[in-house]
Amino acid sequence: MAGIEDYDDGAVVVNGQSLDYFKKTNYESYRRSIVGYLFREHNLIDNLSLADNIGMTLKLNGLSDDKESIRNVLKQVGLDDMHISPSSLSKDERLRVA
Repeated sequence: MAGIEDYDDGAVVVNGQSLDYFKKTNYESYRRSIVGYLFREHNLIDNLSLADNIGMTLKLNGLSDDKESIRNVLKQVGLDDMHISPSSLSKDERLRVA
């Protein structure tokens, strides 16, 4: 479904749109905004604060990286201190932030 591997037969339809459509238009956007990935590692930058890690991701996705947006993301994953480093979190907390 992520489009990492091609399929041989049939069709893949996501949100009413054929995966072939995304291949012809903007596959990266499809992967970034529609498909979710579960990582085994957190992929956070340890020498940046949570706010900086989240802000960078928001900005790369064309979203506002202001403090309110960062607080909203942290609230969604059950955290509230944006100034701590990822290394001070449990593995589960790091994965939720990622």
